[in-house]
Amino acid sequence: MTIVNKKELAEVLGKSERTLTEWQKRGMPIHRDGTKGSANQYDTAEVIAWRIKRECDKVRAHDDGDGMYLDSDLELARLRAAQANKTEFEVARLKDRTLDAAEVQRAMSDIDSEIRVSFLSTPARLAPILVKSQSVKEITRAMKTDVLQTLSKLSADPS
Repeated sequence: MTIVNKKELAEVLGKSERTLTEWQKRGMPIHRDGTKGSANQYDTAEVIAWRIKRECDKVRAHDDGDGMYLDSDLELARLRAAQANKTEFEVARLKDRTLDAAEVQRAMSDIDSEIRVSFLSTPARLAPILVKSQSVKEITRAMKTDVLQTLSKLSADPS
């Protein structure tokens, strides 16, 4: 039997004095109650036995009948780890959605080139058709058809 004060007990158990105060409220045994001017005293063997019993009671309280139990601290740690993993995954996914400015600029330049080529080649494509046309209506239809084909070609999905 080793009798200690709260500070010594805290050192033995690796807990803070504040934690021990909370444990006292929950029934941790006090060997001798301190009076004015003197501190409480604790029997380390009694306190350790009390802690072991509490932990065993926790296990029994969470036992679902097949010898398995859930440790709420462990489950909370697992939940937090899963949440952290989910957050990391979402951040990585969002990073994939960001675009490199140079890549965007190259893509826009490619699109600009396609538009220029398509529209600058319009006279060569339309001239033979327009020469054979005999009315403004035929010319308008031919031009409209060519413009729509050009726009359709430019808006087509490249993949």
